Amino acid sequence: VLLLFRLVANLLILLLNRFLVHAGTDYRWLWLRSLIQPWLVFLSAIVFGLAEQFINPSALSRLYIGRAILLVVVGAFAWCFINLVDLFLSRIDTMLEPRQRIVSHSLIYMGRRVAKVAIVIVAAIVILDNWGYNMTTMIAGLGVGGIAVALAAQGTIANIFGGVSVIADRPVMVGDFGNFGGVMGTVEDIGMRSTRVRTLNRTLMSIPNSAFAGMNLENYASRDK
Repeated sequence: VLLLFRLVANLLILLLNRFLVHAGTDYRWLWLRSLIQPWLVFLSAIVFGLAEQFINPSALSRLYIGRAILLVVVGAFAWCFINLVDLFLSRIDTMLEPRQRIVSHSLIYMGRRVAKVAIVIVAAIVILDNWGYNMTTMIAGLGVGGIAVALAAQGTIANIFGGVSVIADRPVMVGDFGNFGGVMGTVEDIGMRSTRVRTLNRTLMSIPNSAFAGMNLENYASRDK
């Protein structure tokens, strides 16, 4: 059943690609293309579940078949959400100005990875919980482990949030010249951990984002005269 629906999905995507070539790029159809395969996998699981009622297997076989169908259904939903996240962030990236895209590239990349990991973790928890495993203890263990990691990586987390605040507030952009906490130079890159400034001595100074976000940032490129 999965192979049959996969062939149908490939056929629909082929037809949709040909339609997009003639109609031009339309993001409404890109959303549809990202949903075709996951939803056909979901429908194939429903068809297989209905066929199971007619076959009427033994109780033990029904248990494992039910677990397999649950795995396919949850996997299809996770696949669907991952495709939507990819398309949404790609759409945001295309809407940004060239300089904003350079600055926000690392933030969008990190957001995409974090969202995918979160979706996979939630899907795994749902599957294991429905399979009969006690997820309360595992979730509590993950929470304690997350606190330990957060305490061990306080500096890194502070730099990430500092980079997010600089990118979101946009006091400076890549290519701007100014005075940044006593350091005069041109911003060459705003990453997730540090901001790189080319000084007047032609050296490259890396300033941690947690410190850069708290500096007095004087942007000469934003002069009105």
